[in-house]
Amino acid sequence: MDRVELDKSSFKALASDTRIEIIKNLNKNNMRVTDLAEKMQLSKPTLIEHLKKLEESGLIDKENRGEKWVYYRLTDKSRNLLEPKSDIRIKILLATSVVAFITGFVQLFRYFSPFQTGTEMMPMDEESREASENAPAPPLEDLFSIIPWDTVILLGVAVVMLSVAIWYFKTRSSPLVE
Repeated sequence: MDRVELDKSSFKALASDTRIEIIKNLNKNNMRVTDLAEKMQLSKPTLIEHLKKLEESGLIDKENRGEKWVYYRLTDKSRNLLEPKSDIRIKILLATSVVAFITGFVQLFRYFSPFQTGTEMMPMDEESREASENAPAPPLEDLFSIIPWDTVILLGVAVVMLSVAIWYFKTRSSPLVE
């Protein structure tokens, strides 16, 4: 996590309730001056003055998307002020889910591998092969009893954790459309 250092201009910018509300609104979406003015019920000239002070302090910046509109967005400095530890938590979640996936697949491989430690595969003679091919299928209850449920649960948890982490990064880093 980047360390947030506030200077005098940042404190001055944050001294206004209106500017704090602007930051909170921009935390939800990147917005144009018109959108912010309507949402906060402020005149455009007043809002532009507040945006200018926030921009000078490095808490917001302008984003020109090649259109005629200019969108305002939060900088990393202001995001870290609002959500100081959220990125590190998500990175830990992502790393944990990757480790759980790897562990789950290794366990499945070891469980279903014919070369388990301490046992050797013997070549089958013709009679043994025919007997194993003609043997009846085990009942369904026996199939459920041999499934490694702890590994299946581990993989399920890994899928959920990975989905949450990907969803967070996707919504956080994608350009927000109005």
